[in-house]
Amino acid sequence: MDASAPVSIILLVLATAVGLAVRHALGSRNAVARTAGEKTATAVGIEPAGVRPATPARAERQAPASPAASPRQRLGAARHWAYWLQNLNVRKAAATPYDLLVVDYSRDGTDAKALRPAEVEALQRKSDGSRRLVGCYLSIGEAEDYRTYWQESWHGRDKPSWLRGENKDRAGNYIVDFWDEAWQSLLMGTPEAYLDRILAQGFDAIYLDRVDVYRELRRQRPTAERDMIEFVRTLSAYARRKNPAIAIIMQNAEELLEHKELRDAIDAIAKEDLLYGISHDGKANSKQEVEDSIECLKLAKRAGIPVFVVEYLEDPATQQSAARQLGELGYIVSFAPRDLGSLYDATIAA
Repeated sequence: MDASAPVSIILLVLATAVGLAVRHALGSRNAVARTAGEKTATAVGIEPAGVRPATPARAERQAPASPAASPRQRLGAARHWAYWLQNLNVRKAAATPYDLLVVDYSRDGTDAKALRPAEVEALQRKSDGSRRLVGCYLSIGEAEDYRTYWQESWHGRDKPSWLRGENKDRAGNYIVDFWDEAWQSLLMGTPEAYLDRILAQGFDAIYLDRVDVYRELRRQRPTAERDMIEFVRTLSAYARRKNPAIAIIMQNAEELLEHKELRDAIDAIAKEDLLYGISHDGKANSKQEVEDSIECLKLAKRAGIPVFVVEYLEDPATQQSAARQLGELGYIVSFAPRDLGSLYDATIAA
């Protein structure tokens, strides 16, 4: 064997060892750099490659979605809501934690005390600066004698043919032939129409009440159910043309959810008195009454339509019990006095 061979072998071994040490050092520095980069990315809200974000414990009830989300998604992100129609105090309402507020066009229903766009904007901002959704109440099945469209002569012999009798439970509210073009033209189609005034104020949602009036008119009008579905569709389409970001919330008439065209026309449904209050304030509804409504509301949940519930309950213990039951069903609950003239403490809903 050549005498230089051992020397060559020793040099080869030394070179290999040095190379491994260098690679190890470089790998350690790269690992440190990756770790530092991941920490920096996480600090600014960027998920590093290969790292999955933690799943929220209540993903179905996150804070209100971004403005880029659809109206249905924005409503579905709400965790709690409030319903205040009479004697609204804008400053007090704006200071609440609710993700959705449903209010009236006006403090007293008249045009003279209508909310200004700046006041609607104030309601849309929580005290922490985050965004809240604000919906505006609109009765489409009854005419109200304190609204801007009402004419005093309608109280006498000069009332229009589409105006029926006064609601015995709601003074100043008159059932209407809602399918009549004259009634519908009072609500939409011109800058002076009531819905158009609401849209001009900058609300995020239209909250449709008295959709269920069709039940009271089926005997005289066999097509009343179909007429109401078409009315909601027409009104919804009109509002969405005027403002593609507007949300449509329908109150009650949950049996109409079996119609796909109706489901497509709304972004949420609100249900009054689901557990209590059908026959008397504070009295539990019958098991059958509750189950019938829940079966209808399941159609909304399957379609991804958020379900809001308002219970007119005053007793805190009953509120807590109802909140648990409704929360288990995936509903967004609110508690309010029947006259909707103030707000209860927000702690139950929040």
